[in-house]
Order: sequence, then C-alpha cells, then structure tokens
Amino acid sequence: MTAEKLLRRARHPVVSARRLVRRVAEGRGLPVGRTAAARRLLRAVLDGRERALVLGPTGVVRQALPHAELDVVGTDPYRLEVTVVSEAADEASLPRRWHCVVVTDPAPSAGRLAAAAGAGLPNAVIALVGSRRDHTAVPPGTHVERTVRRGSVQVVVARLVP
Repeated sequence: MTAEKLLRRARHPVVSARRLVRRVAEGRGLPVGRTAAARRLLRAVLDGRERALVLGPTGVVRQALPHAELDVVGTDPYRLEVTVVSEAADEASLPRRWHCVVVTDPAPSAGRLAAAAGAGLPNAVIALVGSRRDHTAVPPGTHVERTVRRGSVQVVVARLVP
C-alpha cells in the first residue's frame, strides 16, 4: 500500500469503513444489512435453480445460489467473472438461452430490461433486485408473479409470457 492510499484512508475513515463493509458483505456475507436481506429473498424465490444469467453485480446472487452456474454479462476485460460479453443494451443483444435471469442493477435502463427479457426462454423467470422505495419497472413481455420485501430491499419476480 502506498503512502498516498494510506493517507487517503486516514483522512476519510467513514468512507473507507463503508467500502470495507460492502466488500465483506458481497464477498463472504454478513448476517445483517441490505445484502443479507437480498440474499435471503433471492434464495427464497430462486431456490433450486442450477443456472442463471446475472445482469449487474454478482455478489448477492453468488451468495443466494452458491451451487448454481452463473453466467455474468459484461464488457470489462479485467473482470474474470464475465462469461457473456455484451453491453445488454437492447432485446437482441443477448442470446435467448436462460430459464432464469437476475437483474441486480440498482437502476436498470429500459434497454437493459429489454435485454433481460430477450435472454429468457419462454416461461423464464426474471428476478429484479432493487430498493423498496424505488419503483421497479418490469421488462416488456412479462407479467409480475409476486413481489417479496424485507427491510429496504425488494425482489420483483416476473415471468415471460410465452
């Protein structure tokens, strides 16, 4: 660690502590907090899934489905977890191959939601993880099956209309 980084962390201990808590929560998992609530909700909704596509940060999905094979969308060449190279900007940007799609982006664009819907096979489940206070938009061509909430986190489960 360089002296400059050490000084920055000493000047901003609250920010550094918040980053450390977020890293631990998304890595190993803390028993309390937003990540733990999202993990529990996703586990309850998606339990038993063997494969899923993830659009957004993967930490909470990896914790909720530890034995599932996760395909991760991204374009960053330095992220080793990316298995599907795409910007997921519109409906035709992903192949139609998954029975389960999880969107963990905090504020997904309409194009990203259309890409999630376009990646699902007929009758696929799409889980949207978001904040309880935000209105969660559902992808086109889906109907909402249920919404589960815990604390400040909600998961909207939608199913593609065949």
